Amino acid sequence: MNTALRRILAVLAVAGTVLAPTAWAGAGPGPWYIGAAFGKSQVEDFSSNSVRHDFILGWRPLPNLALEGSYINLGRFDDATAPDPLLLINGFGGAAVGFLPLGQHVELLGRYGLHKLDIEHNYEGYEPALARILGLGVEWSLPERLAVRVEFQAIYGISDRHSLGKYQAVSLI
Repeated sequence: MNTALRRILAVLAVAGTVLAPTAWAGAGPGPWYIGAAFGKSQVEDFSSNSVRHDFILGWRPLPNLALEGSYINLGRFDDATAPDPLLLINGFGGAAVGFLPLGQHVELLGRYGLHKLDIEHNYEGYEPALARILGLGVEWSLPERLAVRVEFQAIYGISDRHSLGKYQAVSLI
């Protein structure tokens, strides 16, 4: 991971640590939030699926718009058709998330973002990639300023040799 990306992540982590408790101390939910996600990911050229996980820092300045920065680890993929191929994918990025209220505690969400992904092949070396992430999901607000999301995402432009299929994510925000 390059130095500039580490600095950006450190600034986001410090901002979230310092500002989120201040925002949460008010009477209602604040504009800052943190979260984690897990789900299943799949690469089209590989026969295996993998467990993926994210760590999310979000800022929701408007009721219908949030900006999220995240670390994403799409997992490890093995291919049974070739001798010992291995693919590891992870990286950092950001997204704009739009919300459409469907009821008092339920919102439809749409996501568009860019992620800088690091792709490691045990047989071809390291390959960086800039990928677009599109998502559609539902968020349920729970008591105590918690929310649960179920989201379907697709990643495009990940590599000339590999494209990632859709994957599901369950997030606790």
